[in-house]
Amino acid sequence: MDKVVSLFSEGQSVTPIMQKIDDLRCAITRYNRVTAITEKPKILFALGIITFVDEACSVLDTYLKDLERHVCRDALALNFKELADKGYWLTDDRLCQEMHAYASKPLSSYGVTFGLDGVMFEDSLQIYKVIEEGIERMVGLLKKVKAMLDDAPTELYQNFYSSLRAQYNEERAENDFDNWLMHSGKMTICKLKSLQAESIADYVNSGTLKCAIVPSDNECRQVDVEAFKKQLSREYKYAEWFDDCYAVFCRTISWKGNIVVPDYSCAGLFIFQHWADLTQVQIQAIFYLDKMLELIHEKMTALNHETAPVLPEALATPEARILLEKARQAGYLDDNYQPTISNTMSALLANEIAVRLEIRNKWKVFERFWGRRNMYKDYYDAVYQKQYPDFQKSLYRLFA
Repeated sequence: MDKVVSLFSEGQSVTPIMQKIDDLRCAITRYNRVTAITEKPKILFALGIITFVDEACSVLDTYLKDLERHVCRDALALNFKELADKGYWLTDDRLCQEMHAYASKPLSSYGVTFGLDGVMFEDSLQIYKVIEEGIERMVGLLKKVKAMLDDAPTELYQNFYSSLRAQYNEERAENDFDNWLMHSGKMTICKLKSLQAESIADYVNSGTLKCAIVPSDNECRQVDVEAFKKQLSREYKYAEWFDDCYAVFCRTISWKGNIVVPDYSCAGLFIFQHWADLTQVQIQAIFYLDKMLELIHEKMTALNHETAPVLPEALATPEARILLEKARQAGYLDDNYQPTISNTMSALLANEIAVRLEIRNKWKVFERFWGRRNMYKDYYDAVYQKQYPDFQKSLYRLFA
């Protein structure tokens, strides 16, 4: 299936470079297989090759101009080292030999008249020279494209991703999400987190990321896949590659509280580099997940606004909200700013926030807000625990 064309909607501008280059390669290969005995059909075939060369140069020239503006609409799964070599295209083969041989007579004697840019060709050698010059120009353009891609900023691949995403039909994801909402009862953040985890797991399970570089043991250790799996049903069936592919997935995202933040430049580079390895279905699965996460995040944001926690007066200041939000994003508090950590660590967190905000009666404020008792005892117990120094340092870094 031709991904270069099939992912684009009708009426949109497409530059299918890979197809144009493949057309030229096929044209030259086919010439060398032509079984015609007379010269005329071979000469006409050679004239057609000129058009294929010209079209390849034209799309490459357009592609270069786009790259200069950090625009990328087309993936290039090309062997540049091979294609940017004139010898790959033209050798002392049949095309070269016959065009030189037929040059012993003028084209008119073969019943062929043809011109280019107002100049009429006198013999077949001129045809070959135009093909040769076109190939040289194309090879030069390919080298320039390769050099620009080697030095491309991350913005280019983010734009490439956006260009493809804009051409993806989002209706399936929207319908699936609406159907899920209709059968999920009262909406909660917890349910949305479960759907988010399931959507990510289904994508990882699909094997789309198997073509990426296999993560090292060290990289896998930095990803808490077991914590992620706890968000899924106990009956969820994991593919054998799930853990490795989840580590690969984590290369392309970060977390902001409960929300997944995609790195679109990384995702775009992945699609660009693995275009030849990915099927159309797999590429569309990437955009399907992206749209599902977008819909989930919109609903999460709306629910957060509806259920915003009522803060005590001492914590209702802009400065306090900044600290609470940092603690939430670090995973120490939930979306209602309630502790997700142990009583002792919660007491350390409360003390650090109170010190920075100069809150008097800090234990009274946080005991009422968090529904706790005797937090001062929890604090002193924490001071003597082994993890105290490390956690205290993490708080310093968090609120710095």
